[in-house]
Amino acid sequence: MLVLFASYVCSAMAMRYYGHASFVMSMPVASPERQPFNAAAADHVHRAGLLYGWGLRLFIMVAAIVAGIVHPWVMLPVTLLLLVALHHFDRPADLEVA
Repeated sequence: MLVLFASYVCSAMAMRYYGHASFVMSMPVASPERQPFNAAAADHVHRAGLLYGWGLRLFIMVAAIVAGIVHPWVMLPVTLLLLVALHHFDRPADLEVA
């Protein structure tokens, strides 16, 4: 339950940061009112991305914990499978420079 709660908190905080950043980003680009908040919006987007990633990883980790509760000997293979999956998904995109 603690892992699920931590996943929820990370996800909720990510949405909170995205909400604050979207308020700034919805302002007209050239408006003088937006200029002082651009750095804060960039920081909020960065923090939201980190929290979103942690929330998703924690949520996925619940599968290994549940597997360990049901059958303790299954926890290691499920954890290894999840680590391989996360390694595959966490790679940066291959971008071609034109």
